Amino acid sequence: MEQISKARHAYTPSHPWYYLLDGKVWTPKQIKQNAIDSDYKGYCADDIAQADRMAEPKRSEKLRQYRSDFECSLRERLSRYRIIAFQLHRYRQETKITNPISCDDVHTNMSLVYNHLYNYFALIAYVDECLGKQGDLFG
Repeated sequence: MEQISKARHAYTPSHPWYYLLDGKVWTPKQIKQNAIDSDYKGYCADDIAQADRMAEPKRSEKLRQYRSDFECSLRERLSRYRIIAFQLHRYRQETKITNPISCDDVHTNMSLVYNHLYNYFALIAYVDECLGKQGDLFG
């Protein structure tokens, strides 16, 4: 069991083996804070940066639209996260892994949905950062 504990620390919650090796399930609040604390801006950071360079009021309109879209996607992913976390909890109660050699779908699903939440929290934080400063009024 000590080997599993040591191996778990070699992986982060973004990796399926983290969950295979009994890594804790992070709360959405913890995932959000981790994303905010990182320098990661999200998968479409270039699009957000391009919108941020637009003249007002188009800049703010575009950034608000991005934020709205990201929030919608985040809500969907949060719902899925709760379902997968419950499935992982149930899996762990029913299955005792003594010599892990490969992940099951629930481990992969958990890492994927963690990554989706992390990404959307980072995107929203980046948009909020952009919206928190005055845009160019004259382009």
